[in-house]
Amino acid sequence: MEDRGEVVSGELELAAAIGKELSPAAVDFAATVTRSPARELGEWITDHIRARRYRSQLRLLEKAQAATVDAGLLVHAVPLKTLVPLLEGVAVEDDAEHGARDDSMVDRWANLLANAATDSTADVHPSFPGFLRELDGLDAQILDTMYERSGGLPAPPDGRGHEWDTYSLSRAFGLKVGPGTDALRQERLDNLVRLGLCFHPILDLQTMTLDDLRFGRPSIIRDRIGLSHLGVAFVRACQPPEQPRPEPDSPTEPG
Repeated sequence: MEDRGEVVSGELELAAAIGKELSPAAVDFAATVTRSPARELGEWITDHIRARRYRSQLRLLEKAQAATVDAGLLVHAVPLKTLVPLLEGVAVEDDAEHGARDDSMVDRWANLLANAATDSTADVHPSFPGFLRELDGLDAQILDTMYERSGGLPAPPDGRGHEWDTYSLSRAFGLKVGPGTDALRQERLDNLVRLGLCFHPILDLQTMTLDDLRFGRPSIIRDRIGLSHLGVAFVRACQPPEQPRPEPDSPTEPG
């Protein structure tokens, strides 16, 4: 078993290291979003996050703080229900033992935190960290592509004009299609539907026969997906924060 004295010593070293690793601005940012005085930040992190992965959290705080500065937004506290999963989840993107790190995914975690910590144009639901944790870099790119091609709008129920399948997505990412190639597999798209970020389009009722309706045959196109309203909100929350547009002045009523 690990000696308790060694654990305490390690936590004290961690708390001291935080002051050296983070810039003063990032320390202030972290103290605000965690509702902890800067001097207690190390203790807060050791209480809520595994110490051996603390560098991932420090990187997240630095990136999130920089994103809020770029957007010119003030920072406020983040509810623990959202904050803790964010700080814990980013560690899975940084596998130092195997020299693997997906910087684009780390950026998405930082943007989630920056949006949650500001009054930006994007809302961060407490479920969003869980979604991001279940996606890999390619999943996130698929969502981004669907978002960009749709102009940031969800697909209509029939998916018309905004539906995607494994073939169209593979072509969009420059992957070879056909048997034995590296084309996208259907289960990757099914996972996005499982999370609720995408949905299977509904068949046009005009193409269904009376027998289809009589025997309750599936009325959805299972090999195609469209971006859901939830998916649009999630992708937006994973992008850098933006200042809300000012409300237009209401017309002055004649006196």
